[in-house]
Amino acid sequence: MSVTTAHVDIVAPVVPGATPGTVVGAAEVLDRGNRRLARVPLRAGMSTPVEIPREERCLVHGWSPYLSVQSVVVTGGHTQRAVLSARRANEASRGARKSGRAANGWVRLWGWEPDGHWTVRDPSDMATGRAATVATPQGGPAVLQIGGGRRRPVCTLVPEASLFTLRPAEHQPQGPVEVRPVADSGFTLLEALRLGEWGWAAEVRNSTRHGFASAPADEYPDR
Repeated sequence: MSVTTAHVDIVAPVVPGATPGTVVGAAEVLDRGNRRLARVPLRAGMSTPVEIPREERCLVHGWSPYLSVQSVVVTGGHTQRAVLSARRANEASRGARKSGRAANGWVRLWGWEPDGHWTVRDPSDMATGRAATVATPQGGPAVLQIGGGRRRPVCTLVPEASLFTLRPAEHQPQGPVEVRPVADSGFTLLEALRLGEWGWAAEVRNSTRHGFASAPADEYPDR
């Protein structure tokens, strides 16, 4: 017995600093019986087509090491685009945000000079109240020094000629600043493996190995 399907585009969430086409995670489509209908990569700035049974209400949920992905519900034949986004904070978090102060501080990038001294390089002074991207210089390792507000200054050694994103611990001035590589498919795969997310890791690995190919969306396990 054939199943009439409908086309739905799964749109990847916005990941700051990600080059269009970079695999930033993976998503899967589950039917009302919690059976997986499709599993696809999430590519920055792009959508991935899947086919789901017409009139079937399905859950699209995903994983990304860069943000928590909000699940969405789609209906075959009625939903054309399933736009994934960062998961919203719960009510408790929203209450904390109202009473807390925005993160603030500074970031300095130190480079090792041939004469054996560490000197400050651009950016010499940069606010950390929002996510930002920093490029480390050529010629040796660099050190990111982060401080300000009520946080203790901390230093992180980073490789030369690398791109990193800085994300403050919002509304926690004394909290840490997260330093990680700019969105990259290799980092996405390593994070999936590190966290034990074997299913997502397999999808990321296959999608980067075969370019833009993905698993067929009309495979219905146990049917």
